[in-house]
Amino acid sequence: MATQDVSLWDETNTNSVSVTTDSKLKTQNTYLGYESLLSSNISIGLSATEVKVGGSRLTGRRNVTIYNNTATNAVIYIGYSNAVTSANGIPLYKNQMISIDIGDVAIWSISTVAATDVRIMEMA
Repeated sequence: MATQDVSLWDETNTNSVSVTTDSKLKTQNTYLGYESLLSSNISIGLSATEVKVGGSRLTGRRNVTIYNNTATNAVIYIGYSNAVTSANGIPLYKNQMISIDIGDVAIWSISTVAATDVRIMEMA
């Protein structure tokens, strides 16, 4: 008797669960309709830094996720201009995350501590 992989797909054909011939369970997700994804860590300091992966925002970006991965108790503040401060920004405390459906709009961040480790994921 021959065996083959078996897959179950959702109604949009974007997400699946499969059982392979070697009895492994696999899942597939196309990022809820996103076609590309970039992620990296960036260092946020005492002056405003644009939140992006690499030298420019992901082309066609529709969403950005920001995670405060600080080893200290640094707070980062998120805003929509390079004038973001602790007085006008949205605070993200240690181990907090925010996901924003934003499009190709600049997001800026500043920290209470120099060289704060922040994880970024952009989706388009």
